[in-house]
Amino acid sequence: MRNSMFNRLAVCLTVASILCAAGTAQASSIVNGGFEQTTGNTANSFFLANSSGSLVGWNVGAFLGHESSVLFAPGEADAGGAFRNGDNFNLGLWNTTAASLTSPSGGNFVAFDGDSAFSRATLSQTVTGLVPNTTYEIRFEWAAAQYKNLTDGVGFDGATTSAWQVTLGSETHTTTPVSILSHGFSGWRTQSFTFHPTNSTEVLTFLAIGTPDGFPPVSLLDGVSLEIVPTPGALGTIALGLLGSGVARPNRRDKAASK
Repeated sequence: MRNSMFNRLAVCLTVASILCAAGTAQASSIVNGGFEQTTGNTANSFFLANSSGSLVGWNVGAFLGHESSVLFAPGEADAGGAFRNGDNFNLGLWNTTAASLTSPSGGNFVAFDGDSAFSRATLSQTVTGLVPNTTYEIRFEWAAAQYKNLTDGVGFDGATTSAWQVTLGSETHTTTPVSILSHGFSGWRTQSFTFHPTNSTEVLTFLAIGTPDGFPPVSLLDGVSLEIVPTPGALGTIALGLLGSGVARPNRRDKAASK
């Protein structure tokens, strides 16, 4: 009986070790995927390219015309907005309430203008520690919205479409474009794509795309994560480990004792 108890304890520890190792292999490789860590700016919401503030772990690329990429803190996209020096106005989002704008994670989120003729910019991060030729899943929350000048009430009018183009290494995927009416908001949705990096270090890039030019097709983003997708081979390895530990092997002594 005592040997049986010790054997079962050993099995439990082995199973826990295998599952823990599997979970560790799938841990997120993204730094600051929720955009909660910022540096250099004391404002809660701010423009990302022409201010002194930045996002830890992320780079904002070159932009066309006036930069309109913004970090919004909770409750500020439809209230105080983000102030832009030079133009002297606060930029927010149209036709929403704080409750509807709250991202699924409840914290900060970013907004990027998808208008290619005005102010499109990229958001990127160099991801390290990847296993080449392994399947990864990139998951994130996003929404379609439209900018609003909160300082003088001047609006940007017209229906728009918004989407995200996501690239990791040499692979690119694009979300299905979402259409909203003038002064609209789509609500948050979850999106995931699978990638197969060929190098241990790759650049992950998000690019907002939208229509029409001259209007503010905005793509919101939050909760970016990246995990290994378990393959049949990996699951088979875990199964073999369980067999080796005795989980799937009948215990003859236990059988005899039960008779």
